[in-house]
Parts: sequence; C-alpha cells; structure tokens
Amino acid sequence: MRFEKEMIPLLNNYLISNLGFEKIINEFNSGYGIADVIGIKKKPDSAIYSFSSVFEVGIISKISRKNWTLFSEIMNESMYSEKYLKYNILNKFVKNGFLIKKKNQYKRLRELPNEYNPLIAIEAKLINWKAAFSQALRYKKYADYTYIAIPDDIASKIDIDLFKENKIGILTVNKYQIKVFLKANKNPKKDVLYSLVAKSYLSEQIT
Repeated sequence: MRFEKEMIPLLNNYLISNLGFEKIINEFNSGYGIADVIGIKKKPDSAIYSFSSVFEVGIISKISRKNWTLFSEIMNESMYSEKYLKYNILNKFVKNGFLIKKKNQYKRLRELPNEYNPLIAIEAKLINWKAAFSQALRYKKYADYTYIAIPDDIASKIDIDLFKENKIGILTVNKYQIKVFLKANKNPKKDVLYSLVAKSYLSEQIT
C-alpha cells in the first residue's frame, strides 16, 4: 500500500459490511480537524434534527418538552438578534415539527438524538501513527468511537498504552483485509452539542 487514499475505500466498505454503519462520509470537516472517514448507525427511534451550528443545538436544548418556554427565556440564551431567532431559527423548527408554538411560548416535541446514533471517526496514516493519534484526539470532541487506521506492518511500532489510556482504537489495513488491533472504548467526554451537529448532518442524509 503506497498511498493513504488507498485505505479509504477499504475502510468505507468495512464500516458498512462488517460493522453495520449506514452512512459514510469522507473528509468530514467538523471544525476539529478533517476526519478521513466518519460513519453513523441510525436506529429506528432516533430523532433527526437539521442542525446547522452548535448555537442552534444550544437553543433547542434549552426548550423544555414538558413545560412551555417563553421566547424571552430563549432570547436570553441566544447570540442571535430577536428577529433572526424568531423568524429564521425557531420558525424552521416549528415547520419541521420539532417545536410547537403558542403565542410567545415554545415546547419541544422530540428528544435530542445524542445517544441514539453511534458515530465513529477514523484517521488514516501510512506511517506517522503519532500524527494520526493527535488527529484522533481532536475527533473525540464529537465522536462516540475514534480510531486510527494504519498498514498492518506499522502496528508493532505503536505505543499501545497511549491509545488505551485515551480510549482510541487501532485498525490495521492491508490490501486484503482490515482487523481490529485495539478496540476503542466509548468516549465519555464528547461535547454533546458538537456531537449533535455532526450526527444530525449525517442522519438526515440516510435514506
């Protein structure tokens, strides 16, 4: 294997065929680096929101499902102008069936999908596993599971304890197969807001 890009189709196929991921995107820019491969599993009961920024996620998460939330309370948590918040953001979610409105009050109709759609991010490198590790650390901002992918003849050179300590997994790749050299543990420290943006972007593309 001479080029990193040769690993990408193999990783895409592995996630779909072996691990059951439904949507794969390559070169995914989350604002925390560009992951070579990102995938998501959509579960039947997951709610799909069309979030375009962490600020929208923050707004929706402040609106109660049980009680009515006043527009003034939402405005206090917002960085947007009153007009933009009401007519661009909140109206969008009302039209999409995520919110209902009564005068100047809102109520959320759906749960947030932060734990429903497992998300994986992978950084592929031919030789420099340390650079891959540094990138994978960044993807933990939003991913449930994070891996690096390297050729199988590089695996013996890796500091395994470093990966175990940071709950990052390792996939070894050759032209014939992909193996789990070290299984990633679920990431308990992801930022829920950034995770929701990434997951909603992927989920709404699953047909």
